[in-house]
Amino acid sequence: AARDVLRRYPDVAGAEHDGYRPFHQSGKLGEEVHFTSIGHAYAEGRHVNYAHPGSLLFRRTAQGLEPVGVMYSAPNNATAAALDAIAPLSLATFHRHVDFCIAQGKDAETSRDRRFGYDGTLHTQADCKQAGGYWLPVAFGWMTHVYPNEAQVWGGQEMKMAQAEPHGGGAGRLAASKP
Repeated sequence: AARDVLRRYPDVAGAEHDGYRPFHQSGKLGEEVHFTSIGHAYAEGRHVNYAHPGSLLFRRTAQGLEPVGVMYSAPNNATAAALDAIAPLSLATFHRHVDFCIAQGKDAETSRDRRFGYDGTLHTQADCKQAGGYWLPVAFGWMTHVYPNEAQVWGGQEMKMAQAEPHGGGAGRLAASKP
C-alpha cells in the first residue's frame, strides 16, 4: 500500500493538491519533511486507511523534495495489540514525542528560540513553565514510518529513542522520541 501511495505522490504539488501540508520544515538538505493531511490524520484515530496515510514523508535533496515514505498513526492510548494490528510490532517501531515544550504567545509560530520545540532543550515541566512555554507530556499519539523503497522498510530505529511512556514504563518496539 505504501508503494502505491508514493506512486500517487511523486512530488509535493500532488500532495498539496490533495490537502497535505508541510509540518515544521527547516530547509536543510537531508531533512525529512512530514506533509500531513489533518483529515486523514484525524481519521487514523478511528481506523487506519493504508491508501490515505496521515502523513507523507519527503526527503530534501539538492534536486528538491523527494517522496520516501508514509507515516501511520494511532491514538495516544492505543494498546500494543491495537498498534500490532496497524503494523506488526515484530517489524515496525512505533514512537511518540514526549516531554515537549512549545513557545506561547503572539510569536509562537515564528519563534526562533531554540529552547522550544522538537529539537529544544526544555524537557521538564518546571523548566518549560519558567521559560513561559506550554508543556505537553505527550505530543501527538503513536506513529510509525514506512519506507517502502529503502533497505530498512520500517523506520524508527535511527531515531533517538528513550522510554515509551513519559517518565518511564516502556518496553519492546514501542519507544518515545526525545530530542
